[in-house]
Amino acid sequence: MWADSLRSDFSPHICAPYLKVMYFQGLEMSRIKKISAIGTRGKAKGREFVAKPDSQNRFVLNKKKASTSKLSTNMAASKVYASTLDEAYRLLETDQYLINLVCPLGTRALRELAKVSVHY
Repeated sequence: MWADSLRSDFSPHICAPYLKVMYFQGLEMSRIKKISAIGTRGKAKGREFVAKPDSQNRFVLNKKKASTSKLSTNMAASKVYASTLDEAYRLLETDQYLINLVCPLGTRALRELAKVSVHY
């Protein structure tokens, strides 16, 4: 009986080996360690921009909008939140979102999947 309760508390989810996702007491741990891009112009040239969680510990993405849309990509109505980098990556894969990246100087950038590096 004790072994059953210990196993259910600490063993990985049955799908974890296939998804390469680790679980600990019901919490998902991201397999992606960092999403980043290097600035290409102006003051940002050569600086590393990294996806950082916001004050509520969520990663911010923006839904892509057509240039003819009344709402621009950077408007609050276009924001989408991801709890992990893996979730953010899955949204980027749809090619409908841009991820919000920040450099050490505080400058922000929106980048699509083709323009970022994913570090495991």
